[in-house]
Amino acid sequence: TKDMAPLDRSLELERTEAIAQAHGASAAEGQTAAPAADANVDLHYAAFVSVDGHIYELDGGIPGPIDHGPSSDFLKDAAKIIQKRISALGNTSQLLSVLSLGPNPEN
Repeated sequence: TKDMAPLDRSLELERTEAIAQAHGASAAEGQTAAPAADANVDLHYAAFVSVDGHIYELDGGIPGPIDHGPSSDFLKDAAKIIQKRISALGNTSQLLSVLSLGPNPEN
């Protein structure tokens, strides 16, 4: 898949039975019951990335990326954006998780 276009890569991974089985097993390990595969749920992921010194938000629920402006410290600046979003939710949602992926500064 390394030399495939992104769409072709995603379709190939989608068809890979071993990945489907691993995903199913992992999803079943959660602390809450998973909704039925055909259930209408309003859950999705958003990602914050740094591109050319700007923070962009990639959210599958909107048509394109959101440019949150320049950033000199990605982690701190992204955390401020996320904190503002959480504050705006108030007590209306308990369905929120945050995960950070990045290089190990010791390596």
